Amino acid sequence: MTTGERINLYRKQLGLSQEELGQKLMVSRQTISLWEKDQTIPTIDNLIRLKEIFGVSVDEILGCTDEEKNETLVPDEYYVMSFSAKDVKKISKILHKSSTVKLIIGTIVVFLLFISMIYDVDTLTVAGVMLGILICSLSALIRVLVGNYKAVKITQKKVVNSQYVYKVFGDYFIVSVIKNGETMSEYKCFFKDIDKVCDSGIFLSVSVDGRVFILRKDFLKANSMFYLCGKSNAGISALNEKNYSTNKKILTALFVASLLSLFIAMIIIMLISSEEYMFFENLWVFFAFLPIPVASLIMGIVFKKRGYKCKKNIVAGIIFSFFLCVYGSMYFSSFEMFDHSDTAIVKVEEALDIEIPDPKQINTEDWSDSEQMNSRGIIYYSSDVYFEEDAVEAFEKEIEQNPMWLKIVPNDLIGITSPLSNFYNGGYFIVYNKDTKQVNDLPDKSGKYRFYYIAYNEKANYMKIDEYDVDYIK
Repeated sequence: MTTGERINLYRKQLGLSQEELGQKLMVSRQTISLWEKDQTIPTIDNLIRLKEIFGVSVDEILGCTDEEKNETLVPDEYYVMSFSAKDVKKISKILHKSSTVKLIIGTIVVFLLFISMIYDVDTLTVAGVMLGILICSLSALIRVLVGNYKAVKITQKKVVNSQYVYKVFGDYFIVSVIKNGETMSEYKCFFKDIDKVCDSGIFLSVSVDGRVFILRKDFLKANSMFYLCGKSNAGISALNEKNYSTNKKILTALFVASLLSLFIAMIIIMLISSEEYMFFENLWVFFAFLPIPVASLIMGIVFKKRGYKCKKNIVAGIIFSFFLCVYGSMYFSSFEMFDHSDTAIVKVEEALDIEIPDPKQINTEDWSDSEQMNSRGIIYYSSDVYFEEDAVEAFEKEIEQNPMWLKIVPNDLIGITSPLSNFYNGGYFIVYNKDTKQVNDLPDKSGKYRFYYIAYNEKANYMKIDEYDVDYIK
């Protein structure tokens, strides 16, 4: 065998093209071609570089060693493996699982952010941006899934009818791909160049310089170099297969439960919140689900140290623990958000000389310090008042007979109603001018006036009381 033929053989064993080898040596592809055709020979500098790349001595490249000895070299380990179409699907799932899971988690996070913003008028612009990102994330996810499916079909055609021969020689191994009795390609890899070894329970995937080699674990020796080279995975190889499978199922269950924890908490809150005002009072439910992602996070950290591939548990644990804490903390902030005193009712009773039943709940929000951009006026206080059904029976009969309560707000009064009045439908209404003492009437002259807007919905046993200013122009 000539020097050029040896360079050609070593190059193909590494799976390098002439151009790729030239890039490593900083010479042109034509130079490599001339070497392999024995039209020129490498310089001493290039021979030293080739020695480092091929992992062989200069003598071996030049053919100064006993070739017969090399040809009869017995490998330390020898495996012949083949894979079925079902195996290819499993392998593809393992290889693409990490990126797909990350994309799914990212899409779920964007969706949660979008949902949290869509109900707030002030964040509708950001919600629109999040919707765009969500659509892009979903599109990317669909493309990845479709791409993975097509890749599996293509790989099945190449792999199913092929055999993979693994030969281990000390500090390196050679992989030969054989199809119909002919060697299609051959790769030589050094164990020191291995980037990552992942144990999926059935298969062992070995990553070297961007290439991934799959081995069946049931074919490997107990003390195989493929186990020893993957330090982070060495622990798994010694584990009992049954325990490994059980632990993986627990980790998977915790991961899925973490993904669902936020949604299930929201559903439970909506189910137990029979009244609208009870929503904030039931936000503690988010904390009840917090142990799930926390457990996923802790177990993910613990089992990752043991060599398990459970990064997704850690990521999901951090993300959903964060969201559950954020939403749960609103339970405490709601105490500062609302005033539950009957101040708003007392003001209305004194101003209009009417009697309002005792409420079972009142939530008054102070808007006076917030930035407002309402064209109709500035809102100061907005109160949601809830009554027991039997407490409003007499009150409802009274307002039916009292002309002060309007069934429909006339068009000429709409301009002096509350800036939030577009949220009210049906029921009875009163518009009271605190400055002029007028009820359901327009001021006699232009100016800035303080109003009370009272709306009562007899079907829901609910009253809305707003205090606000309007710059009235006659």
